[in-house]
Amino acid sequence: MKLRICDKLINYEVIGSGRPVVVLCLNHTLMKTCFERIPCLQKFQRIYLDIPGTGASSAFYQPHPSSDYLLHLLLLALKRLVSEPFYLCGYSYAGYLALGITTYFENNIKGLFLVCPVVIAAVNQRKLAGIQQNHFTSKKRAADVWYQHLRSLDYATKEVDLHFWQSLQCKNYKYYRLSVEPALKKIQIAVPTLFLLGKRDNIVGYEDQVRLSNSFSNIALAILNDAGHKLLLCKKHQFLFYAAHFFKH
Repeated sequence: MKLRICDKLINYEVIGSGRPVVVLCLNHTLMKTCFERIPCLQKFQRIYLDIPGTGASSAFYQPHPSSDYLLHLLLLALKRLVSEPFYLCGYSYAGYLALGITTYFENNIKGLFLVCPVVIAAVNQRKLAGIQQNHFTSKKRAADVWYQHLRSLDYATKEVDLHFWQSLQCKNYKYYRLSVEPALKKIQIAVPTLFLLGKRDNIVGYEDQVRLSNSFSNIALAILNDAGHKLLLCKKHQFLFYAAHFFKH
C-alpha cells in the first residue's frame, strides 16, 4: 500500500492487529523477514514503512534529499497511519531517523528498539571498530566501508536508490545530519529503549551509542562481542532473543 505525502509516494505494509509496532525499513524484505520471526510479535500489529528512496517508496530530488526532510515525511506518514501509542524499531540509518521521530513523538512511543543505529551522521566522526581515525584516511576509508556494506546487502541494486543515497550524503554529510542530532546528547528521553549493538561494528560503531545512552532514563544496552554491523543476518538467534525480551517486558 502507498501513502501520498507532499507528492511523494511512501510504501507500507500492515500485518496483524493489536498494539502497533512500526518498523522503519531501509530494506523491506530484510526487516520483514527478521521481525516476522519474533513469536511474541504476532499479537501486535506490524507496520513496515519504507523510508523514501528505499524499497517501494519513491526517491526525490526536489527538495534536495536530506534527513530533516525524510523525518518530516515520516512524521506526516505516522500521523496518518497510527492513532494510538506505538513501538518504534529501526536498523542502522533507520534507527537514526527513529531517534529523530522520538524527539517529536516521545509521548506517543511505547518503546524504542534500535539495532546498530546511526547516532552520528558524519561517518568520519564516528568511533568505529577496526578503523584507525586520522585526518588523512578516516573519511575516505569509512565511506568506502559504508558503500561496500550497502552492496553486500544488495541495498544498492535492489532496495536503495544509490544516486539518492549519494545525494543525501554529499557535502560532508550536510544533508545527512539531522538538525536535532546535537540535542539528542542534551535532552532526557524517558521512552523504554533497547540498543542492540555489535562490538565489531565498523559502520556505525558502538561506543558513540553507549555515550548517547546517558540521554535515556530507561534504556538497556546489549553489546554482542563477536557481532558487526550485519548483526541482523549473522546473529539471528541473539536478535530474536533480545527482541522477544523487549516486547515481552
